[in-house]
Amino acid sequence: MTYELKRVDVWSIVKIAFLICAVAGLIGGLIYTIILSLIGGLLSMMGGTEFEEISGFFSGLFGFFVAFLFAFFYAVVGSIVAAILSWMYNLFARVVGGARLTFVPDAGSVAAHEQREEPLPASPQPSSS
Repeated sequence: MTYELKRVDVWSIVKIAFLICAVAGLIGGLIYTIILSLIGGLLSMMGGTEFEEISGFFSGLFGFFVAFLFAFFYAVVGSIVAAILSWMYNLFARVVGGARLTFVPDAGSVAAHEQREEPLPASPQPSSS
């Protein structure tokens, strides 16, 4: 079966993109937080007065703030980009046609579906007595 995707719903794409980008931004922000904490630890181990102010900046609550800031920023920007791209897809699909998708039924699910289908019982014939 071949189908053509002529239009996508922009709002549904934006909702999914927001969640995916938020999770990806949170993971990236946590990785960034770990790196900042390591840098802060290295700077504090180096000692000296010039690194005291900087090492405090790289650790503590600032790291967690950065993780959530990354998640929010990435989710908002990702959603805006997804909205623009899905709008552009709808525009171009109207002009040149949509993406062609081919769906093939899974052999296991077809066999299971055929096994579940039972013929309807024959209706009783009225007796002519």
